[in-house]
Amino acid sequence: QGAISTLYSALFTLVSRRLKFTIRNALLEKILAQDVAYFDGTESGRLISRLTNDLDLMMSPIQSSLSSLLSNCLILIGGMVMCFFKSYRLSMLAFVTVGPISYLWENYAQWSKGLAREMLSYWAEGNSIASQALMHIRTVKAFGCEDSVLHKYTETNRQALYCGVKDAWGNGATSALTGYLDLGSGVLILYFGGLLVYSGSMTVGDLVTYQLFWNMMNNAYQSLQGLVTSFTRSAAGAEKVFSLWDSDPDIDPAKGDDLPEDHNQIQGHLRLENVSFYYQMRPDNIVLQNFELDIPAGKTLALVGRSGGGKSTIINLLLRFYDPREGRLLLDGKPYESLKVNQLRRLFGVVTQETELFAMTVEENIAYGLEKGVDYTHEDVVEAARRAYAHDFICEMKDGYDTRIGERGNRLSGGQRYVWNLTFCTYCSTLNTESHIIFHLLLVPVNGLLLHVCFSVVPR
Repeated sequence: QGAISTLYSALFTLVSRRLKFTIRNALLEKILAQDVAYFDGTESGRLISRLTNDLDLMMSPIQSSLSSLLSNCLILIGGMVMCFFKSYRLSMLAFVTVGPISYLWENYAQWSKGLAREMLSYWAEGNSIASQALMHIRTVKAFGCEDSVLHKYTETNRQALYCGVKDAWGNGATSALTGYLDLGSGVLILYFGGLLVYSGSMTVGDLVTYQLFWNMMNNAYQSLQGLVTSFTRSAAGAEKVFSLWDSDPDIDPAKGDDLPEDHNQIQGHLRLENVSFYYQMRPDNIVLQNFELDIPAGKTLALVGRSGGGKSTIINLLLRFYDPREGRLLLDGKPYESLKVNQLRRLFGVVTQETELFAMTVEENIAYGLEKGVDYTHEDVVEAARRAYAHDFICEMKDGYDTRIGERGNRLSGGQRYVWNLTFCTYCSTLNTESHIIFHLLLVPVNGLLLHVCFSVVPR
């Protein structure tokens, strides 16, 4: 029996952990599939909370209590049958308290679900505060805002703690009330059972046996009631998880025609026809209206204008981070909507205003973005760095191309981080702080490592 119990417990734990692993991976895949517009209105800390706190709460009954579901159900049914078999009159009397007990636990479960929903919201807000502070830690320290961040984080956690304390008091009060009702059912059984024994309708042995079956059934019922309560509370986490699961991107990455595998067959003629656009979070601010732009293949274009004039928006549209509200974009005469978005984006190399680096090695950062399964050599990486004039300072690092550059490249200087972006492109003209004009269209790949179109837009 011990071996079977151990095997059962191990298998159930394995299944529950495998399920959690699968759901967590599927959730991240769903998050990554969302449009850029989705992230404009959703803080990263709240998304991390979906993957951690919300999912943990949703899975907690499966991991902790569900393994006893089958055994408790069998005990409950068996105990009920034996109780009615021994004395249906005592059973009818004893079951009078089951209704009030179930009512109390059901009301507590729904109340606890609401508290759990509030608690998850506070945890998500706390994660967002911590995430933003750590992401911009230099700014936090430069302005001496450590105490302010800690105060906000502490207050958010205090609200979550308050919800937990209320839930604990509610659980205690419900347990006490149901305990008194359960005690009352035991008193009824002994009192009226004693009368049945006194009248000769029941033997003392039958009464003792009935009491044992009743206790066995009652313990199983309480365990199942606790499981139901746990499932009801976990529904608060499930609501948040499945709200993310049910959100589909407006730009479906699976739709569209395949682009030629040989990118040399793509000329690179870009055209924007009568394009109007505003951001979802700012619908009253129309950035582009009836905008026309024609960029012939092989030509170089500079966009110059005031901040907020729509220069970066044009790049976002060309990368199809967003679709225009009106009008259309064309590549070699083909509408953007007819092309697979992931393949389209791989035609572009971008030097952005903000440097985006990952906590990986130098070589892994340079090769970042290659399609899965694409082979490259160390020499390809070195050639890319040479063309961006980054090879010399990389060689000066302690471990060269195997150096880990830290989260967001924080072990590099600001200038080094910017030059780093140039390694994703084959060429970028020298930056001039007076002119601030950078916007190049190139078609010169390096063994697939460097993308085919390079943009860099800096406001004048």
